[in-house]
Amino acid sequence: MSRSRKKETVLTLRSVLSVLGFVFELYRLIVHGLEKRKGGIEHLRRLIKEPQLLDRVLDLVVLEPLREWKTWKTIVHPKGKLMPEEVFQTLKQANCRVTVCFKEAMRSFGPFSYETDTAVELALVSSAELGFDESVSYEDILERAQILGLDLCRPEDAPRLRLSYLDQPRDEGLEMAMDIAPRNGELQHFVVSREGGLLYMSVSGVVESARLPPKTRFIFRRRQTTVK
Repeated sequence: MSRSRKKETVLTLRSVLSVLGFVFELYRLIVHGLEKRKGGIEHLRRLIKEPQLLDRVLDLVVLEPLREWKTWKTIVHPKGKLMPEEVFQTLKQANCRVTVCFKEAMRSFGPFSYETDTAVELALVSSAELGFDESVSYEDILERAQILGLDLCRPEDAPRLRLSYLDQPRDEGLEMAMDIAPRNGELQHFVVSREGGLLYMSVSGVVESARLPPKTRFIFRRRQTTVK
């Protein structure tokens, strides 16, 4: 075999080994990353069933380590047990209006209990910041956020945020990223808003077939710590 031929063979083998090494490292990072995410291997199974697998894998392996979600606001859940009716009373005392749908939803989730004072850091994140450059479904947004290290809000986070955000700008509505059972064909989540001079705590729905633009923002949990 000529010297040039041997050189080509060596380069080909190196290329193959390089690709195999990349694939192995990719697999290792995926498994390692998913083991630390809520839902674990279930996320991988969902990704495999979707046509844009490569984009999702690259987001998980390449983009996830670069994500540094900033804390937008911090709320604190006090130690003890809290009943939904107590939540409504506290909101009323703070001159916050609550809708009937919100009361019904909170009653289905409560009571709420914490063993210690618990601080929760919240992040305000847009669909674009999650890597979407076109309109996507609400479920896609929630799934991508969890893959990239964010957690969904709990029901009690919304009224706690409402009480700590009394200086909310006029006509601003902030939607909590939540996984609530669909109602009347819509995916439900809580909304903290101010309409004119009135502060509201309400529920909003997203039709499952709806597509939300990249500028759409949701509030997620960043991480949870304990106040000593």
